[in-house]
Amino acid sequence: MRGALTTRFGLGESTNVLNDSSDAPYIVSVDDHLIEPASLWESRLPAGLRERGPRAVDTAQGVFWELDGQRFPMNGLGASAGRPLEARTTGLLHWDDIRPGCYDPVERVKDMDIDGVIASLCFPSLPGFGGTKFNLLEDRQLAFACIRAYNDFQIDEWAGSAPGRLFAMVLLPYWDPQLAVEELQRTAAKGAVAVAFTENPHRQGFPSLHDPDRYWDPVFAAAQEAELPLCLHFGSSSWMITSSPDAPLIVQSVSGPLNSQLAFIDWIFSGAFERFPKLQAVFSEGYLGWLPFMLEHCDRHWEHHFGWATDRAVVPRRPTEYFQSNVSVCLVYESFGAQQIEAIGVDRILAEADYPHPDTMWPNTRKVLEELLQHLTPADRVKVLRTNAEKLFRLDLVTGT
Repeated sequence: MRGALTTRFGLGESTNVLNDSSDAPYIVSVDDHLIEPASLWESRLPAGLRERGPRAVDTAQGVFWELDGQRFPMNGLGASAGRPLEARTTGLLHWDDIRPGCYDPVERVKDMDIDGVIASLCFPSLPGFGGTKFNLLEDRQLAFACIRAYNDFQIDEWAGSAPGRLFAMVLLPYWDPQLAVEELQRTAAKGAVAVAFTENPHRQGFPSLHDPDRYWDPVFAAAQEAELPLCLHFGSSSWMITSSPDAPLIVQSVSGPLNSQLAFIDWIFSGAFERFPKLQAVFSEGYLGWLPFMLEHCDRHWEHHFGWATDRAVVPRRPTEYFQSNVSVCLVYESFGAQQIEAIGVDRILAEADYPHPDTMWPNTRKVLEELLQHLTPADRVKVLRTNAEKLFRLDLVTGT
C-alpha cells in the first residue's frame, strides 16, 4: 500500500512520511484550519455585494481583511506551520510570508503527505471558528451571502481539489433556524461532512442551549437527520475565558481548554442529546486530561443534586452515558491526556494536527501521536488516529482502506 500511495500521490521518497517504513496508521485530522484565499468572496458574491464583502488588502504592514466598512488583521498565528517558534507572532504577515499550504488546497495536500495525515477537516479563519463575524453583521443579506460563498468554496474548491483527502466543514446562519436548516440540508446534499458550530451561542447574542422555546431544535434535528456532527472548536463563541482584562496573552492561551470544559457541561445538561439521541458533538482542540474528573463530577452532581440543581426530566440519564453516545474529543499533543484514553473510552477519541496553528506538530504529527499512543493496542491506536473519525464523519478516503 505504501508503494501505491507513493505512486498515486507522487510522493518523494526522501521527504514524505507516507512513504516511510513505520507501521503507524495514517492520521485523519478533524481539526485543521485554512486561511481563506484573497479572491474567495470577490469571486463568489453577487455583484451588488462584492464591494462590501470580504476583501484581502495587502498593506505595507501586512494583510488586512475589509468587510462592510470594518478592517480585520490577518493574525500571523494562523500561519504558524513551518515557522520557527521564535518567529510565530500575533502580528500581521504578507502573503509571501505565509506557507502556501495555509490557503492553497493542492499545497495543503502536499503538506499533509509530509505529516502523515491522510485526510483533514478545516475550520475557517476570517469568519471565526463558528462563523461569528458573518452572524453578527447587521445586513443579513450580506451575511448569508458570505456564508453561502464560504460553504460553496469549502465544498467545491477546497474539498473539491482533493476528493478523499480534504473534507468540507460548513457554516450556518444563527439568526434564522429555518434558514440554517435549509443551508445545512443544501450543503449536506453537496457533500459537506460537518458543521463548524458555536460552543456557546449565548455569547454571540443568540438563545442559549437551554432556551425554553427550543430555538435550536430544528437545527439539531436537521444535523441528526443529515448525520453531520457539530464541531465545537474552543473559542468558536468568539469569547475566551481569562482571569482579567489586563491579563497577559499567556493566561488566555493556557486557559483555552476551559472554554471546552464549560461548553461540555453546558451541552451535557442542555437536554439536547436526550431530545436528539443521534446528534453528535465534537469538542475540537478541547484536549483530554480534564475529562475523567469532569465526567465523575457531572455524574456526582446528577446523582446527588437533582433535588435543586438539575431537572431529571430534561436529563434523565447519567452525563457519562450521553458522553459515550453523543460526544467526541480530540487528542492534540498532551501526554497526560493520552494516558487517560482507556479511562475515557477509546471510541470517543479523535486525532488532530491543528495545521497551521501554533499547536501544530507539523511536520511530525504522526510521529508525535504514535509515540503518545504506544501504550494502546495496535487496534486501538488505529481507532484514535483514523477509524473513529472515518466512522463519525462517514469519510470515503482516497486509499479505500
